[in-house]
Amino acid sequence: VLQLKFIVMALGGALFEELLFRGYAFQRAVQAMGRWGAIAAFGLLFSLAHMPGGAELDAPMLLVAVAGLFLDCVIQSLILLRTGSLALPFGLHFAWNWLQQALGFGVSGTTTIPGWFRPELGDHPGWLTGGAYGLEASMPALVVQVGLLTWLLRTAPSAPSLAKHPPVPV
Repeated sequence: VLQLKFIVMALGGALFEELLFRGYAFQRAVQAMGRWGAIAAFGLLFSLAHMPGGAELDAPMLLVAVAGLFLDCVIQSLILLRTGSLALPFGLHFAWNWLQQALGFGVSGTTTIPGWFRPELGDHPGWLTGGAYGLEASMPALVVQVGLLTWLLRTAPSAPSLAKHPPVPV
């Protein structure tokens, strides 16, 4: 029952955030500011919206968390621009949040219900493990995101731009 509750919460949260950060306003911003201007502006907003509330982060961990959140927004935005659909960004957002929770880690600094496992992080630095904030604040997650972003940029022959196309229906 708790897992079902979290799944419903994660679905709703991912849908809300994808509509908020990659929906109509983002698509209009792409038309007005260009692809990279809109991605940078919404990446900053996405990062600020996910700033830690209850989780205490030291400076290195905060830096890794903000960089990871910003890169996540860049990646999700590029996926939207490449596919012309919010479906894949929504699915990835939901899956990432669900996986973190299921493995017993925090999700953006919150732990709503216990996961399947109880990770023991020991006294390893927070920037390495993500600490109570969750895996998204860890250096390994940041390295994976840099790799994914590099792959996305290298494999985009000429990704469609919403500046040249009508907004994606949501």
